[in-house]
Amino acid sequence: MRKDLTYLGELGRRGVGYSVKKLRDHIVKILGLKTIRKIGIIGAAGRLGTALAMYAGFEKRNFKVYALFDSNPNSIGSELPGIGVIEPIDELEKIVSERKIEILVVCVPVSSVKSVFEKIKKSGVKAVLNFAPFKLISTDDICVQNVDFTTELEALSYKLRMSETEVGDVNENLISD
Repeated sequence: MRKDLTYLGELGRRGVGYSVKKLRDHIVKILGLKTIRKIGIIGAAGRLGTALAMYAGFEKRNFKVYALFDSNPNSIGSELPGIGVIEPIDELEKIVSERKIEILVVCVPVSSVKSVFEKIKKSGVKAVLNFAPFKLISTDDICVQNVDFTTELEALSYKLRMSETEVGDVNENLISD
C-alpha cells in the first residue's frame, strides 16, 4: 500500500508516515470530487429514476441533479419536490448544453436503451451511468459505467454460500455434481 501511495506524489515522510487529512484531500482532488458534477436522470418518472433523483447522498459527494427526463407524456411537466420538473427526452440535447450536464444516469427499460443512447451520443455529454438491463459500450467521446444489479446479487450469493460451508465442501460438491 505504501508503495502505491508514492504514485500520488510526495505526501508523507519516510519513517513518519502520512497525514491522513492531506492524503484524503489529495485523493479527492485526483478523483475530481472537489468539483460539483452536474447530472441528469433519464427515466426519472420510473421507480428507480425517482429514487435516484430523491437520493440526498449525491450532494454530500458533490453530485447535483440538474435535469430530469422521461418519455412518458403523463409524467412530463410533473415535479419531483426539491429536485425539478420532468422534461421530455426530446429536449435532452438542448438541456444538456444549456445546463452543462456532465453525467447522465440511465434508468429506462431495455426496450428504450438503444434509442436513448442515440440521443445521449448527440447531446455532447461525456459520461453515462447505466442502470438499464442492457450493457452500453463506451465510445471515443462517452465513458459508460454499467451497473448490473443481478451481477451484484450473484456476488453476494457467492459470499453467502462461502460463509455457509467450508471451502472443501464446496469443491467436493462441484466435483460430485
